[in-house]
Amino acid sequence: MENSAKQIQLTTEDKGKINISKYTSLMILILMVVLMSIFSKQFLQILTFKNLMQQVSAVGIVSIGAMFVIITGGIDFTAGYGLAVAGVTAGVFYQLFGNSLLALLLSAALAGGMLGFVNGIIITKLKIQPFIATLAMMSVCQGLALLVSEGKTILIENQSVLFIGQGFIGGFLPFAFIVFILVCLIGGLILYKTRMGVYTYALGGNEDSVKLAGVNTDRYKTLVYVFAGFCTGLASVITISMVANITNNLQGSVLLDAIASTVIGGTSISGGKGTIFGTFIGVIIIGLISTALTYLNVDSLLRDAVKGIIILIALLLDIIINNRFKKI
Repeated sequence: MENSAKQIQLTTEDKGKINISKYTSLMILILMVVLMSIFSKQFLQILTFKNLMQQVSAVGIVSIGAMFVIITGGIDFTAGYGLAVAGVTAGVFYQLFGNSLLALLLSAALAGGMLGFVNGIIITKLKIQPFIATLAMMSVCQGLALLVSEGKTILIENQSVLFIGQGFIGGFLPFAFIVFILVCLIGGLILYKTRMGVYTYALGGNEDSVKLAGVNTDRYKTLVYVFAGFCTGLASVITISMVANITNNLQGSVLLDAIASTVIGGTSISGGKGTIFGTFIGVIIIGLISTALTYLNVDSLLRDAVKGIIILIALLLDIIINNRFKKI
């Protein structure tokens, strides 16, 4: 079993090293920055980058969790409404313990982790496809968010909580972005330095081979969904502290943005391939698209449509560039 694990590790390390997509996504990012600099003189300002870093933090944290799931060959549609459920659950305990920051953090993380655990159990024990299982759970989360919140809004006045999403270190670096970087580092440590990371890649590459190697695939697959859930829970705290309130519609477009970020960053939707660096670049690209639409004064009613078209173009560029590299 130990030899098999070493063989799996060698295979998955190779997958991480030859992922050319992380470089193509970086080229797309550079191209976007150059174009925005040409079309908008206001773009290259410190305030623009401060706002960009702050805005991408919550989506970025969700994207890291989503990347783990997608590498295994799965998908998690609960990230959006899961964020709302974690948020309103945290709101209940936040008030129960006298507007406590610690209560907010712990309850949000536990609620997100529990949601991930339920997803993992449904997928591994009931043998339901991740697409169907998480789609159904998305609907459950939508109902739970409304039920737990009772349609009420909780205003956040605790300055420690507000600092998480609105505070800056040194007057420039958003604290929320620092949290995102820390999640990237933790994700990288897990993905590249632990057995869980080895099996995460292996599950997406060839799950049957992993089973034959004597690995408990159900355990590691469930752990991946739990990790994604924890990321969702943490992102809910970032979102709450940014908007300074807790409601049952915190999710926004986080699900679409998170999945788009991972795919643009080079994570293969069929599993087995993806990097932290690539996902990080994908997150910045998605944030930059929203910023660009604002600076170019695109009608707010058209922004989602235009954003979707730009994402499709970015993905097509990624495919074309990668196909050219394969031929060389």
